[in-house]
Amino acid sequence: MLARYDPVRLEWRSSGTCNLKKASNYDGGYGDAFVVTEHGIFWRDRRTAPRWRTLSIGDVQDAPAVQDDGVWEWIPVRKRDGACVFFDVGMFADPNGLSEARQLRSFLVAWIAHSEGQQDSR
Repeated sequence: MLARYDPVRLEWRSSGTCNLKKASNYDGGYGDAFVVTEHGIFWRDRRTAPRWRTLSIGDVQDAPAVQDDGVWEWIPVRKRDGACVFFDVGMFADPNGLSEARQLRSFLVAWIAHSEGQQDSR
């Protein structure tokens, strides 16, 4: 495990677009754990029947800039098919929350670059 966040609140949205404000028809949910490993991102979906969801590192293209919906700071992770999964790990829309979201996004950018380097060296 490279990182684990156990936020008070985790929300996620999955959308065909990487523009949060245009993501009108999205699948989303809430949970209480966010984990990054060498193999992917895992988060616990606490809707009806709690279960772990996964986004494999092989399916990840990049992590665009943090997006603000006016209340929360969302960290997008673009998939290779062009769709995005947006994560908010309990950070309020204030200067500290934005800073924390940007730090997590920077970690994801480094994680993606490292994983691509590992794949290129094979």
